[in-house]
Amino acid sequence: MLKNVLVTSLAAFTLLMSGCGGDSAGESRLETQQMLDNGDFEGVIAKLESSATTDSDYLALGSAYMGKAGFSLSDIVSAFATSTSSEGEAFANYTKTIIGDSPSPTSYSDLDKATVNYTKVIGDACTTSKYLSVSEKDVCLYVGLALTTQAATTIDLLTSDLTSFGTGETDAKLMASACAMQYVVDPAKVDSGCTVIPKSDVTFLESQKTYGRIDILVNGEANDFLLTNNNTSTVLTVGYCPNDDFSLRSDEKKLNYYPCPMNTTINSEDVTTAGALVDTLNNGLDLVENVGPEEMQGDVDEFKCDLLGGYYNGSSCSQSGSITEQVVIDYLNKNN
Repeated sequence: MLKNVLVTSLAAFTLLMSGCGGDSAGESRLETQQMLDNGDFEGVIAKLESSATTDSDYLALGSAYMGKAGFSLSDIVSAFATSTSSEGEAFANYTKTIIGDSPSPTSYSDLDKATVNYTKVIGDACTTSKYLSVSEKDVCLYVGLALTTQAATTIDLLTSDLTSFGTGETDAKLMASACAMQYVVDPAKVDSGCTVIPKSDVTFLESQKTYGRIDILVNGEANDFLLTNNNTSTVLTVGYCPNDDFSLRSDEKKLNYYPCPMNTTINSEDVTTAGALVDTLNNGLDLVENVGPEEMQGDVDEFKCDLLGGYYNGSSCSQSGSITEQVVIDYLNKNN
């Protein structure tokens, strides 16, 4: 399967990165390709971020941000295959396989930028067009794989030790994360092992955004969470920071530090935990299933079945439906 997918995926890059030999544009594209081949992802981003105008520029930026996040197409496709061939929960296996031992703290935002750039190449054709060329299907596959991997990076942000995910060993931070999500969906269903303590709001000066706050106590340990200003969603955060300087993000809790929101700019839309999981899983897996090679469709079916809490018999699942926030909460609890 891996060989077939990788051979197919070369089509889009070959078509879009090829240029007229000898002219300055062609030479520039060749230079960009060499930088990507050499793993100089920061260099590609610095070269193209402010000047990208063509499909080849956006495709190269998408690949560079994927690389900066710590992933390659071959890594992701290989993780799909090995996760479904191993015992245990397929998507939990995928998450641990693709994240590995040293996840990048910027992986989520880098994957988001990869998706943005790939989408500039393809527009909304992935979901609106009935007829896609081979290269268009490949770009749609890139988007689907990036979104699916974003969901995996989100789960990593919710845990203190990803290696225990799906093993039956309790991760207090993941339990608290699931309880915080449950609290805004249906407080009556919050796990009895979690105690919810409302706290005073916090305003981050650089973004001019105000968030609600709650502490979730698990085994006597407090985990702090931010809520959107209407308290309807938990906010996806990365590390900790004071409320006046996002540049001081740290993984260490300190006095007068708060969970640091993913979005840091004025008027930017908040990244919520539910959105980071529900939207990326539904949209990402649907794209991979719809435009990916036939060999990957069974993998996607098994991922969806595990997320829905069903039994996959090799061809069908005992459960059906969309992946909702409650489905995700139940899945996190099941694998903790």
